[in-house]
Amino acid sequence: MFTIKLKHLFVVLLFLSNSAHSEDTLGKTKDEFMNDSRQICDSQWRKRGILNESMYAYCMNKKIENYKEISYLKPIADKDFSETAYPYCYDEWTKRGLSDTRMISYCLKNEIEGIKDVRYYYEKYDNSEVQRIVNTYMTRSGSWHFTAYMPALFTS
Repeated sequence: MFTIKLKHLFVVLLFLSNSAHSEDTLGKTKDEFMNDSRQICDSQWRKRGILNESMYAYCMNKKIENYKEISYLKPIADKDFSETAYPYCYDEWTKRGLSDTRMISYCLKNEIEGIKDVRYYYEKYDNSEVQRIVNTYMTRSGSWHFTAYMPALFTS
């Protein structure tokens, strides 16, 4: 048990040592994301008042990995996807003020794939028809992923 606590402390200290204290382009600071992750992992792995420390540590490690993925993917998404993918994912996966890095990362990967699919449709189908569909479904959903995978939109 003491070993688990030391591993947990090491993970937290390692993450905090790399944390910036100013808000960056992700909408929250690393410290704020870390605090959200602590609350989410504690909620997921505390049963009847007892924290499953090994699963909590695993959860925190995953949240840190996801934060790093978001930090890597967001500039790509902003550059290539008109700065719509990240705000959509951030808003979609911030509940009651807590941002879930695992789900934001997953969402951002899906959004990037969605826009790649839409770009492909522009190459394969009539541009004006694709544009009409994109305008309609981006307005409704705000998601490239959902826009790309609407049933029968791009078949002819």
